[in-house]
Amino acid sequence: MKESWKDYLVFSKKERTGIYLLLVILGIVCVLPRFFCAPELTVDADAAKKIQEELLALQHQKNQSKYRGEIKRDGNGPEQEDENDRGDKMPQQPDAGELATASTDQSNGAEVNNPVSLFNFDPNTLAFSGWRQLGIPEKIVRTIFNYLSKGGRFRKPEDITKIYGMHANDAQRLMPYIRINSSGEKQLADRRSFYQQRSGNGSYPTSGSSLFSETFNRETNQQGSGLHYQRTDQSRFSSAVNYPRRKQYIVTDINAADTADWARLPGIGSRLAFRIVQFREKLGGFHSIDQVAETWALPDSTFQKIKPWLRSSTIQLRKIRINEADQETLRQHPYLRWELARAIVDFRKQHGPFKSIGDLTKIILLPPLLITKIAPYIEFNIP
Repeated sequence: MKESWKDYLVFSKKERTGIYLLLVILGIVCVLPRFFCAPELTVDADAAKKIQEELLALQHQKNQSKYRGEIKRDGNGPEQEDENDRGDKMPQQPDAGELATASTDQSNGAEVNNPVSLFNFDPNTLAFSGWRQLGIPEKIVRTIFNYLSKGGRFRKPEDITKIYGMHANDAQRLMPYIRINSSGEKQLADRRSFYQQRSGNGSYPTSGSSLFSETFNRETNQQGSGLHYQRTDQSRFSSAVNYPRRKQYIVTDINAADTADWARLPGIGSRLAFRIVQFREKLGGFHSIDQVAETWALPDSTFQKIKPWLRSSTIQLRKIRINEADQETLRQHPYLRWELARAIVDFRKQHGPFKSIGDLTKIILLPPLLITKIAPYIEFNIP
């Protein structure tokens, strides 16, 4: 068996010959492609263009047939919308037929130009086909519908420029035709005027004011609809609110707790609990709470969370009889490596049994800090 790392850097004559041969072969493989040129491929541009046009035509025909099949299955054709009524309808998500005709063969990055017409519209309620008729690309239309589905709203014509990917020229072209329904804005104005009349200073109420406890309920019945303001008693709110309480944990004894007890602490899962218990068994017990932080893969932030809930009430350490333990027994302790265990056994054979902790300081490989850590786990039994 090789005794040191230097033995791995010594090669026999046959091994050196094999390395030299591999280096020569590697050099030939690297230089050889320079003497051979790859054959040049010639591409007929007209034939490639013709094939590309045929593929686009087949794709377009497939989309059209799919669209007709869906119309025939549904029993009606595409809905015809009046230009004046486009802004009064809620936006409809694009169906399969619209996607088939609007996708327009984008296999090569080019789109088939559809006829563009401008009309007055409300961007909050315009349908998918309406955006396509205005000349907006399908990708931008999907972005608009995604914005609306997440609660977004266009409040003024200039908001169209905030859509990601919207070209400045398209935004300037559409802004003169934007007509936003002001019913929602009217409700907001009504609430603002109500607050101003009740508070007297023209500002919105805060959580500390008495007006904060007033709620607004919009009631709709068969006779009509309107805004109704209903005042609610503040005491009803205070009794209904349940403030979260800080979770309380059980104080855990570091030497008596099992994996289930450790897992109840914040940030400790079943795996970390198992590692803590395993580390404690290898040590022979904890004599200090700070030893828990030495557990492998236990973050310091997690240890600081659980430290207030740890106690060390029962200390029963399993000690090592250093004058009788062999090298294998010593190396099982987490604080002693194989080299340190061998140094302790060799020193004991040469100088006799250890009489006190001061004898360990005579071993050069043992630093003073390590001696302090292992001292509680050592028993000096002089034969």
